[in-house]
Amino acid sequence: MNKNKFLLLSALCAMMAVSFMACNNNDDPTPGIDPSKTTAFYVLDGGNYGNNNAAITYVDAEGKVINNIFRDQNGRNLGDMGQNMIKYGSKLYVSVYGSKTVEILNAADAQSLKQLKLVDEQGNERAPRMFAAYGNKVYLTTYDGYVAKIDTASMSVEGYVEVGPNPDGITIANGRIYTADTDGMNWPSQSTSVSVVDINTFKKEKTLTVSLNPNYIYSDSDGDVYVICMSDYSDDKSYILQRIDAKTDAVTTVEGVKAYKMTVYDDIAYIMFNDYYAGAVKFYKYDLKNEKLLSENFITDGTVIDSPNGIGIDPLRGDIYVAKSNKTNNGDVYVFTAEGKLKTKFETAPYPSDFVFMDGK
Repeated sequence: MNKNKFLLLSALCAMMAVSFMACNNNDDPTPGIDPSKTTAFYVLDGGNYGNNNAAITYVDAEGKVINNIFRDQNGRNLGDMGQNMIKYGSKLYVSVYGSKTVEILNAADAQSLKQLKLVDEQGNERAPRMFAAYGNKVYLTTYDGYVAKIDTASMSVEGYVEVGPNPDGITIANGRIYTADTDGMNWPSQSTSVSVVDINTFKKEKTLTVSLNPNYIYSDSDGDVYVICMSDYSDDKSYILQRIDAKTDAVTTVEGVKAYKMTVYDDIAYIMFNDYYAGAVKFYKYDLKNEKLLSENFITDGTVIDSPNGIGIDPLRGDIYVAKSNKTNNGDVYVFTAEGKLKTKFETAPYPSDFVFMDGK
């Protein structure tokens, strides 16, 4: 299975014996969060596998933390294994892998507008993974080998296109949809494919060959695409970052970095490397346009974060957010300045991973 699922099943299952310590709403602003230098944001908390405790944490512009705003607003749990969350227009889109649901929320207050169940022609439920958005449509990989196209106005699925086995990461560039096809349900993965779909015809155009077990995929303003390939998590081809040239589709390896997850802001990649087995952690900063490593550690004040599992950048302030699960079975989010100095830390529900910033777009 791919590492995203593997780590959730192994690391989090190991903690299932510990009873879940629910986080209460915090009426006091989080120390260190300055309203003049912070925007409101959401954090998707994946939860413990099988516990139906995925959640969404909300931090308002004053620094007040609400640790399960979805439950507070909707009177029910989000579900089992929150996978990915994006904001597009006025809505939040949340995939819940274990529950096989997609929640569409009002981004202003986290109230559910619609819950989608995606099914195949035989009526079997499709397991949702990762989102990308473009042209009033939201695109979603489903683990049975498809990309779903969701219309943002009707909040319904308009169609599917078949891609590679067990697609996970997805990005849009050059009028194309790119998916990282993990083959994660047939471990050990044999996949070396990135599927390319023409976004206008919504038909598969080609398959590109990358290194073994591609998982996460991103793009920059020039249309170059970056894919993180996990291999078997132990050899010299594991955790490598590869670039797909926008014009030629040529694939090259980005030297000098190891990657598990990353986020792109203003063509700078903030890359998080977390080797689960070896316990190695690194935080790279890489200039995508100039193809240059800027730093081998964007955390500059000596703060140590073991086993990080999420990263985000506040697009208004440039603050860096790093998420991890902590020893009390909840989660922690560390907030750093753009210069890599720790501003504050706050607690979330278990396994925080994705960030959505309310930047007014």
